[in-house]
Amino acid sequence: MPMVTGEQVEAVWKDIAEYSEAEAKALDARVTEQQPHVIPFTFALIENASRGGQEWAVYLSYIITEIFLRASDGMLPTVTPEEFAEAYDEVGKKLEQLAQTPPSETPNQVVSHELFTRQPHVLQCVVEALDAAENKGDITSIDVSLIFYLMIAIINAYDRAWERGSATAEA
Repeated sequence: MPMVTGEQVEAVWKDIAEYSEAEAKALDARVTEQQPHVIPFTFALIENASRGGQEWAVYLSYIITEIFLRASDGMLPTVTPEEFAEAYDEVGKKLEQLAQTPPSETPNQVVSHELFTRQPHVLQCVVEALDAAENKGDITSIDVSLIFYLMIAIINAYDRAWERGSATAEA
């Protein structure tokens, strides 16, 4: 299973934070060309978020896409709208299952990232970004929930595509 490293995540965050307007436009063009469905998928699922929530969701979608593009050396297969939707539905089922588990069956249990994704470093960057944005007042707690759910789906869809692409390359 391909794994995104913490160093790869940090490098993308650092680079994007320092992008000039021209570099940001190049990122937009790269994401639009290589993963044309991620931004429309994001917009479709965040229409009820606050304006700040919408901006953060789109920003994180770009960052996650760039993380996976770099980690896969630009060989990430295109993810279809159906694959994004399937990943989103799977996250919803896991959240529903977690919500329906009586607390008495899981006393003092900490929910592990492994329940939701195989890419802990990417998930950690999302958690940290959402926490910082909420603490600054850029987004609401409802936005955080919406965006977190969406970003896990995007991470998982890319993770599957990367694994599929790696298996094809090895064959």
